[in-house]
Amino acid sequence: MVASFHPASPETSYFRTASDYQFMFKNLDIRYLGYTPDAGHITAGGMNAVDVISNNLSIVKHVHFKDCSNDLKWRKMGEGDIDFPKIVCDLVNYGYNGWIMVEEETPETVIDPDTAIFNIYKYVKENLLPITESHEISDTTTK
Repeated sequence: MVASFHPASPETSYFRTASDYQFMFKNLDIRYLGYTPDAGHITAGGMNAVDVISNNLSIVKHVHFKDCSNDLKWRKMGEGDIDFPKIVCDLVNYGYNGWIMVEEETPETVIDPDTAIFNIYKYVKENLLPITESHEISDTTTK
């Protein structure tokens, strides 16, 4: 079993902003606990998801994707300001072969979840899957 910490961005979260993340990374005991970045929560905390994830690849154990705009609003996958293809490319180039869980936080999801999930599928198939298929991914655990 691998334990991994997943910070979030709600007002009540202890780890939301860049200074919170600096403290977290400085004090995270990586002998026992990995990191689960959530690109949407990173962006909602006012940070650049690509930079935060890329700078911490060595401790990433699981990944969450949901889209967010720089004005801190949840968006449909691919319609926000997060560069998901760059993150996937960085993960693959590092040798990450774990899960990327894709989530949806927009109000439209409540109204029509089937369409929301289908749209995520289309985005992943068209924009992210080709990146993973262009690399030979082994069955070993992450570095």
